[in-house]
This record gives sequence, C-alpha cells and structure tokens, in this order.
Amino acid sequence: MENKLKETLPEWVRKIDGIEYIWSIGVQGEYIVIGSDIGIHVFSTKGDKLWEYKTNKFTFCCIIDKHIMAGSMDCHVYCFDIEGNMKWKYKVDEEIRSIDAWNKRVAVCDLRSIYLFDINGCLMWKRNTNEFHKEKVAFLSVNINDGYITAGSCTEWNGFLYLFDLNGNLKWKYDVMPENGGEGHVTSVCISNGYICAGSSNHYVYLFDTNGNLKWKYETVSEVEFVQIYKGYIGTSDGWGTCLLDIYGNLKWVYNVPISSGYHHICSEYVAICSSSGDRVGEICLFDVDGNLKIKYKAMREKPGKQWTINMDEEGKTEIIQRFECPIPFVHMSDRYLVAGGRGYIYLFNLKEVDNMYDLGRLVVKHTEYGPKGHLEIYPYYLIQLTCCKLRLIT
Repeated sequence: MENKLKETLPEWVRKIDGIEYIWSIGVQGEYIVIGSDIGIHVFSTKGDKLWEYKTNKFTFCCIIDKHIMAGSMDCHVYCFDIEGNMKWKYKVDEEIRSIDAWNKRVAVCDLRSIYLFDINGCLMWKRNTNEFHKEKVAFLSVNINDGYITAGSCTEWNGFLYLFDLNGNLKWKYDVMPENGGEGHVTSVCISNGYICAGSSNHYVYLFDTNGNLKWKYETVSEVEFVQIYKGYIGTSDGWGTCLLDIYGNLKWVYNVPISSGYHHICSEYVAICSSSGDRVGEICLFDVDGNLKIKYKAMREKPGKQWTINMDEEGKTEIIQRFECPIPFVHMSDRYLVAGGRGYIYLFNLKEVDNMYDLGRLVVKHTEYGPKGHLEIYPYYLIQLTCCKLRLIT
C-alpha cells in the first residue's frame, strides 16, 4: 500500500467573483462572513451567497449576536443585521487595521487610535497613541474579551502591548524590545481566561496575567503572525509553522509549514491549520490537541489556460482548464464547521463526524538545529474515513 494520505473533500467550494484576496473569515451558527479586498460577503453554511457590500478597500469582519461588524481601510466601521441591512456606520481618522466584538461591544483600531462602540453604534471612548507615547506609534491589532481590551502596536523598532478596561482606562503597557537583531512589533494579541497572549516580530510569544505579570515567553523560529488562547492551550503561527503550547509554555506539538503566511484556529479541542506559501501551498489540516491528524486537503483553483483538456460537452466542444495551487491564508471554526479561504475561494468542511473519524497520522516532535520540527507519522489505515463528503463547486 502506498504510504500517502487520502484527502478528505470539503462539503462545498465557493468562488467569490471579483475578488483577489480574502482578508478575514468568521463563522457563527449557520452564517459565514468573509472580508475581502473589496468588501463584505455573507454566505449560509449550505453555500448560498446571501448578500455582499462593497467598500472597495480591504475589510475585516466578525459576527456578534446576528450582527455583522466590519472595519475597512476606507476609514469606516460598519454594522449590518444578518439580512444585510446597514444599521450604522462610523468614520474613523485613519485606515482600520483590526476589529473584534464581545458582549455587545465592538473594539476597533486604526493606525493611531483605539475605539470602543456599543452594538448600536454609540462611541463609548477613543484613545490615541499620543496619550501614551512621544514617538510615532501605530496600532496593529486589537482583541476584546472577559471585560478587557488588549492591543498591540509598533514603532520603528520596538512595539507595545496594552491592556485597557471597558471604561478606557489603561491598566498597563509592556515594551517589547527587539531581540535576535530584529524588531519588536506586536503583531497579534489575544485575551481569554485571565491571560493575555502576544506575538511579536522579535520571534517571541508572551503570556501575561491581567495584572501585567509576565508568566513566560516562548522563542519561535521566525516572526509570529498569529496567536490564540483556547482554554488551556496557546496556538501560535510563524514562518516555521504552527505550534500548540500548554498554558505553562510547554510545547505539545508543531506542524511545519515553511515560509508560511497561513493561520490557525482552535475550537472544540481541535486545531485547524492553513497555509498560503512554501511547499504546502493551499493545504488545510485539522488536528486534535494531541496532534492526531483528522483532515488533510490540498486546495486548488481553476482558471483558463492552455495546459490540458479536462472536459468535452455533447457538441464536442472542449473546455480547457489549467489547475493551480490555491493559497489559503485564513481559517475559522465553529463547533460544527471549518471554513478556510484564499484567492477568491472558500471551502467548508462539516465537522459533525470528526469525533468518529479514524486518525490519519500523529505528530511527533523532533528537535533540530533550526528549531522543533513536527514529524507526521502516517498510520497504515489512513484510507479508512467515516466521511463521504462530495465536492460540489457552486457557481
């Protein structure tokens, strides 16, 4: 038997016409919201396109209480109901870099300020970087949860991590200095379960408590692109791959996606990983928290070309299709669905049977001179899978 993984097919694939890049993905209940280089796109989990709104700029989206919240580089915050009716919009000072929502509150950061809105569009407060710094500082990311707002920023060389309460009071800030001859920009932040996690361009992940005490820092191989806290786990993605740490900073496993700009998402004891460059372009994988592989899929996209003929209609006319690997930079999960996307395509996997799937393989950590490497041991019964999802390209 050939020692090769059989790929699980998505339940459906959907192409979004007119866009080049997907910028964010969110899934809640039976709805999927996509932020792209031209605006907002909302789908049902059955694959039906419900509505879209064009900002003609890169747009970040999230879902809260059947409201679609969006922040765009057109310098506006938008709120829509689930049917696509605009409830309100607000003009901020500069291009929006990040948006997040929790408990009927919406946190937004543009380059110079952090804003907090209620769900009805009332601005509760605004804090500008010149209140805390003499030098020029740009905000990069924001996260709201558990009654706090955390944000990350950068200067020319270093960066800062901030914690605010819901009244806009700055509880503390932490100066992330350059290490390893690099920079200290705080590229990603997350707050959950009484902890604040930050990823930096200086190749470190930091974990703090809400009092500002540094619990530990973990050295990564390259610049950290994304961090997430889920229950007792910390997920981090960098140019070497995705690592899963426990709450004490111990490495559980790593899945290497070299030269990656892909992300991960943790939900319901599973970790979804996607990639958009390197030798695993367009790969979507699902692991459990113990490193057992459940799903592996190589995303492809189609466009006209002159390579080879794959179809002939009843009149004898041929359709020429050239297949290309499709970069998949973003992924998001709910308890039931995994949604990934990139370069105008989105892919949905139904996770209803994931608990009953046979493990396809397991990650074993090996330490090398370049850093920890995850070796995937493939099990001999990899072909046995309890899902029979049929691929449907919905046009």
